[in-house]
Amino acid sequence: MSSSLGVATPQSGNASAVEGAGTNAALSRAASVDGSTLTAYANDVKRFRRWQLVHDPRAAAEVSSEISVNDVIDYLAFQSNRTAADGSWLFSAASARRWVSAIDHDQAEKGFERPGLAQPVRQILRGLSQERTRHKPYLAPILLDSLREVVRGCFPSSEPILPVAVRDSSLLLVAWVSALGISDALALKFGDLRSHSDGLTLHVRSFGTDLQTPGALRLLPRGGHLSSCVVCALSRLHLVAAAAVLDPRSRAKRLAVLQFDHHICDKEWLHEVDPARPLFSAFGRHGLPNGRQMSTTQGASVVKGRLKTAGLGGANMAFGSLRLGFVASAIEARQPYFAILKQTGALEEGTFDRLQLQYGPSPGNAS
Repeated sequence: MSSSLGVATPQSGNASAVEGAGTNAALSRAASVDGSTLTAYANDVKRFRRWQLVHDPRAAAEVSSEISVNDVIDYLAFQSNRTAADGSWLFSAASARRWVSAIDHDQAEKGFERPGLAQPVRQILRGLSQERTRHKPYLAPILLDSLREVVRGCFPSSEPILPVAVRDSSLLLVAWVSALGISDALALKFGDLRSHSDGLTLHVRSFGTDLQTPGALRLLPRGGHLSSCVVCALSRLHLVAAAAVLDPRSRAKRLAVLQFDHHICDKEWLHEVDPARPLFSAFGRHGLPNGRQMSTTQGASVVKGRLKTAGLGGANMAFGSLRLGFVASAIEARQPYFAILKQTGALEEGTFDRLQLQYGPSPGNAS
């Protein structure tokens, strides 16, 4: 047997169990509705009844009357197509779902079938959700040249080097070169660094939202352009971390040697570090690292602020732009896919293909 909407209904066997389960679920949902929601539901039903009187004068719009599936479909079509003065939709998909929930609650309270369970109504709600959901734009990658500009912006030539600028530039470079997400980058400690013939290696500790594999290693190469030498950045970061625990006079001497005009990546300092100290610490009121790990909110704010200072403060620029920037720059440099994947770990589905189309060589220019 099927309903008037073509939806199959059980005839025997488990039919009573299905109906009983549905009744219990409906009672449970009704019991969980709070007072403010009930008030909103009542107002939504009154609004529907007023619409019904205007658009179907023949309808018996009494409080106790049953609401048909077709009435709900017509109501959704009318309300969902209304627009504001600027042409935008007057109501969201969430509003439409609330109207249907209000009508369903009203009908269930009166012992009628809930029209919102009908397949045509559910299809309309799904369509509205797909049409009106605001999809966030893809993050824009920060390419290597832009990264260098952001790092240089941390060290104005006319001002002394500030410890916070050292931390911020190190965070930018480590996150970019190692292609880490924010939670993985901020979980790093000085003990995760190891010496390597080409610079340093980084042991990725956490299993964050960017699908990193615990225990994975990232190579941090030394040399090259001063503004993108991550080993120089970490060498300066070590000087700041070591100075934070000294007395004021010794601290001033230690910080006085900070500079940004030549490479210092050939110096050995790993044997001096406290392995348990966070690589990227929050800063106290005296402008020095306090030894506590930065929160993700602080890390995101730091990167956003530095990007904005460098003129890259758009809505599609964020911490994740650093990770994407490494991938895009590697694609531009025609690095093979397996080499990129070795440094980045697993990439989100579709990310590599999207960046390959945008930054890879065109078929006509490929050599």
